[in-house]
Amino acid sequence: MQTLYAELLSALSPQMRSSAPEFAIFNEHTPHYLDKICPAKTLSVSVTDHECRQKCAHCSGHYLKGMQMLSQLKTGTLRNYDAVLISGG
Repeated sequence: MQTLYAELLSALSPQMRSSAPEFAIFNEHTPHYLDKICPAKTLSVSVTDHECRQKCAHCSGHYLKGMQMLSQLKTGTLRNYDAVLISGG
């Protein structure tokens, strides 16, 4: 848990990092479990349509193919969902 906390801190700007509590305080007030949240009605939207220029090793654009293209998204569609996942490559 301390390693994860250190990684999270390193992602913050120096100003924000100085505002974060010490690990002992964080650890004392944080539940020791990780929870997976799976909203039932989530719309996945790609801001780069189905194109990916980054080609990361874990995906290489594969996941964008199953997402709704932002260029074809209709406003009324959003009413049918509880959450929106926005991504792009």
